Amino acid sequence: MRIDIPHAMFRAPNPVTDRSSGMVGTFAHFTGMHASTAAGLDARDQQVFRSLGQDYERPRHGHNDAAHARALPLDFIERFAVVGPPQRCHAQLAALLAEGIDRLFVIGPRPDVVGEAAVVARKRFVHEVMPALRRR
Repeated sequence: MRIDIPHAMFRAPNPVTDRSSGMVGTFAHFTGMHASTAAGLDARDQQVFRSLGQDYERPRHGHNDAAHARALPLDFIERFAVVGPPQRCHAQLAALLAEGIDRLFVIGPRPDVVGEAAVVARKRFVHEVMPALRRR
């Protein structure tokens, strides 16, 4: 089984919304499009997906400063994506692997949106998270 995962890693516990909400908003928007089902989602998440469908700013697709991205609740971002410091990212990914996921497709932050922070996040993911996952 394969799972696509938006991820963002940062040293501080919470520049999460500043640097990952655009990416999370994009993937959540696709996940919640009309053709997909909301089966199994709790009411809070169903409401987030509905709001994204209604309020998605297509010209600001993927941008953290888009209104739909700024409106994403932090607890939704933390449930929907792998975000935070390397230890938290590792724990989230390890939990997914323990559920039987055998292939992860990890999508990091975009350099055209968050600049150098995307390069740093990618390097940290490769050097601080991947080795720990390989040792599992």
